[in-house]
Amino acid sequence: MTLYELTGDFIKLLDTKKEIDDAEVQKDIEESIKNKIIKKLEGYAKARQSINAEINALKKEEKRLQERRKKLEKRSSMIDDHIKSSMLATEICEITTPLFTLSIRPSKDLLVIDDETSVPVQFFVPQAPKIDKNKLNEWAKNNPGRVNNFGHYEPVNSLIIK
Repeated sequence: MTLYELTGDFIKLLDTKKEIDDAEVQKDIEESIKNKIIKKLEGYAKARQSINAEINALKKEEKRLQERRKKLEKRSSMIDDHIKSSMLATEICEITTPLFTLSIRPSKDLLVIDDETSVPVQFFVPQAPKIDKNKLNEWAKNNPGRVNNFGHYEPVNSLIIK
């Protein structure tokens, strides 16, 4: 049986509690269904633990691969810099080999900003203000009546598995 079916059976049993005359039979049925639910929930918790272990392993692997990619990107960039500086120093603007063609060509000048405070305002990208929910929550605890102007609290239940 699924957890959904077991939960439904238990709720039906509670609804029909008045119809079963024998209290001992009622108690035995309740215990039987409760034990099945507990075993099912334990299985779900085990599956969750297994999934979480796999998630953590994937996160570690992602981090390792990201670090490796960054190292390779840095190495590739260094090789590009070496090729470019060597070609510029020797004044060789183009090299053609059976495998590659390397060339140095002028490109657009790079704008380097020395002082951001001197840049005209129209060149800044406007950004929407962000709400600091931690500070707002602290303020709301001290001013509960004023929260109704812009929000409300909702009850939250959390599952704790140890």
